[in-house]
Amino acid sequence: MNIEKQKEILNLLNRTPNQYSHGKDLTGKFVEHGADELKRTFRVKDKTISFFHRGNEFGSIKGLLPGSTSKVAYKICKDKFETERYLESMGIPVLSSKFFKEGELKKAKKFLQENEEDNFVLKPLSLGSGKGIIFNVNSKNVEYAYNKSLMIQKEKNVLEPSFLLQKYIDSFDVRICVVEGKFSCALWRMQPHVIGDGQHTIRELINVKNSIRKESVYFKNFLYDINETLISYLAKQDEEIDSIPVKNKIIYLSNLGNLAAGAESVDITDEVSKDLIDLAVKAVATIPGLHTAGVDILTESIKSSEGFVSEINTNANFKVHYLPYYGAVQRPYQDMVENMFVKYKVNSGYNLEQNERRIYRQISVFNKYREFYHNKLGRIWLEKNEDLGNWT
Repeated sequence: MNIEKQKEILNLLNRTPNQYSHGKDLTGKFVEHGADELKRTFRVKDKTISFFHRGNEFGSIKGLLPGSTSKVAYKICKDKFETERYLESMGIPVLSSKFFKEGELKKAKKFLQENEEDNFVLKPLSLGSGKGIIFNVNSKNVEYAYNKSLMIQKEKNVLEPSFLLQKYIDSFDVRICVVEGKFSCALWRMQPHVIGDGQHTIRELINVKNSIRKESVYFKNFLYDINETLISYLAKQDEEIDSIPVKNKIIYLSNLGNLAAGAESVDITDEVSKDLIDLAVKAVATIPGLHTAGVDILTESIKSSEGFVSEINTNANFKVHYLPYYGAVQRPYQDMVENMFVKYKVNSGYNLEQNERRIYRQISVFNKYREFYHNKLGRIWLEKNEDLGNWT
């Protein structure tokens, strides 16, 4: 039980959730608005937004993928297990997942029998948004978890279903946004929950939260559904949907940290430790041709000096930082345009203004990390993977 996480959840009782409405808040076209605020010329063509200075293109983004992201980077980060293996070889702390293909249920069961003292999560390799993830997996229930996740993968037309077994840590699920080599912002994705007040049932507390979410143009898309899965999850906490939890008791509705599953995003840009920021920057720097990404880190505390990188998202949806459930709005797409322009000016021999020099100092730290990992990559990784290409 993570006491620090429970403490932070209870602290949110004194804060009001953000609600967003069209016309009053910025709820779309974040990239275009970022370019406009910086007075940068841009052009939209075939889902690609290109940025210009005096007629010269200095950057672009297609969908969610920045133009600075190489095919190699996308290939490495698309495969969660490959990403983890790669990061581990570079000395980045990870959870050391175990990989299993369809048909390897017996092998997975044997692994769990040899590690009965640990709690595991089963994750499909090729699905996102929390789909097919099963918690509290052990040798006794692995067959059920395996078959359930397999069914979901096949429903989603995954051609080669596969699984990761990952040690479960009761931790903060943190997303750190690195933009063109520079830290931009950070979120804590808090798993869905209600907090008892000693008067209302869990059903009533859920309805109250849903009523708040319905008033928001963003969170109305992620309402809590009282279904068999939720009721079953409550039972594991010795709770029922119509029971009245005591005051300040935290009742979790799911283990998933995805916003689509009802998680609550808390901006922690000014609270997250410098060590975790540095870990995220280093993780991005290890990947050939990667400059911008959302780095997922599991940590015992947002102030901790240690954490485990669980995923690197090359085309992370940064709009979540503009629309946090709690806390300040951040503007990573504006940072992206600004940082791309600073790099362009340096490469083109233009003089930097004072604020641009400050930005480039941070990018320079990232570049030093890249050089270090480039050399390490040359010694270790290219010997096994000659197709990785150039470090771009």
